[in-house]
Amino acid sequence: MHKCRICGNSDNNSTFEAEEKMFGTMAKFLYFECSTCHCIQISEFPDDLSKFYPGGYFSLNLPDSNIFKKYFKRKWFRHSAGHKNLIGKFISSKRGTALFNVWLKYTNVNFNSSILDVGSGQGLRLYELELAGFNNLTGVDPNVECDSTIGKNIKVYKKYLSELEGKYDLIMMHYSFEHMPNPKDIMGDSNRLLNDDGTLLIRIPVTGSYVWEKYGNNWVQLDAPRHLFIHSKQSMGILAEHTGFKIDRIIYDSTDFQFWGSILYSNNIPLTATKLFSSDPMQDFRHLISKEDMKNFAEQSGKLNKESRGDQASFYLRKNV
Repeated sequence: MHKCRICGNSDNNSTFEAEEKMFGTMAKFLYFECSTCHCIQISEFPDDLSKFYPGGYFSLNLPDSNIFKKYFKRKWFRHSAGHKNLIGKFISSKRGTALFNVWLKYTNVNFNSSILDVGSGQGLRLYELELAGFNNLTGVDPNVECDSTIGKNIKVYKKYLSELEGKYDLIMMHYSFEHMPNPKDIMGDSNRLLNDDGTLLIRIPVTGSYVWEKYGNNWVQLDAPRHLFIHSKQSMGILAEHTGFKIDRIIYDSTDFQFWGSILYSNNIPLTATKLFSSDPMQDFRHLISKEDMKNFAEQSGKLNKESRGDQASFYLRKNV
């Protein structure tokens, strides 16, 4: 019997096996999907999760120290954040607005707002916000080696969220919430730390998507065993209600990754075999995925997001005060 850790249901929950495919170890793990709230959960938490986050794992990478890249990034990010400049305007014309502009849109933060990134890794996302002009930035992550200061004055603490004090205008979790074994406690601590008029932003993969239906246990965002919970709109609503929050807005923001990553996994190709952060991550796998396929995947992702059937979403939560 598998009892849902979110809603408590134990009836008709379906089980399935998922394999570790990011690094290609192919280790098998049992998962189940709740028949009531549709949250997907790993059946048993691994004894030592740290071994599934080897050196070079993405969130643990340090910010790029190349002075030229840093200079042009600053120009681009500051332009995107409202500090208009010609170099930033030119880069934006080629690459579009910086991504942080999209997910900050509904948070009402300004350059002086206190921002906490939970599961920050080495603080790369905070570093980019600093380049854009934000100046009150904090990260917390129990998996970093030690407390550190990056950029001008960004503090990254090797702590659990429950150990943190202070108040914040924005608490954000970018694809870290699904890695945490205690989601209710995390949201409860977030409520404690958030100012009454603040925003909790949680960006996560979600169930109920087209690609989950299509690819099943080869869906790239299962990411066994690192993703302990993959939430649904329903399970997030239950957590919000139990921790003093209300969901203010849900923005589906899936990308072409949901398709090409799942196709790779269907062919037992690890994600680390790709040029993941390049402009053309599939260049070595043209026999599987063409450039035209990639274009179609991007277009289809946009349509699925409009239908609330993309495989990831941004949840904006406010305190019930």
